Amino acid sequence: MRSSHKDISFLQKLNIQLEIEKLKKSCNKKAFSLIELLVVMLILGVLATIAIPAYIQYIQDSKKTAVQTIINEIEQAFIACYNDREFGSYKDTSGNVVNKKDCVKEVTLKEDIKSEGLA
Repeated sequence: MRSSHKDISFLQKLNIQLEIEKLKKSCNKKAFSLIELLVVMLILGVLATIAIPAYIQYIQDSKKTAVQTIINEIEQAFIACYNDREFGSYKDTSGNVVNKKDCVKEVTLKEDIKSEGLA
């Protein structure tokens, strides 16, 4: 019986040693060092520094384009409405009667200013 008791204790020791080796292998997993994490954060910071102002400029340009488009549509609607009128005059906001000839001159003057890039 004595030999079987030694065999069991030997098997238990072997099992314990195998478990210890498994734990050692699992503890040897590589992790990121602090320097590697700082380098990644630095790269992300540089990219954000470049991207955020470009994004803000893109948003401002798109808003400016949208407003300019709306203004152009309103202008074209006024011109079309005026040209479609049966009579050659209309009343402005102050109640003065404006002739069609005066309006046409104003529109061509406005288009001349746009073509020269002054507006």
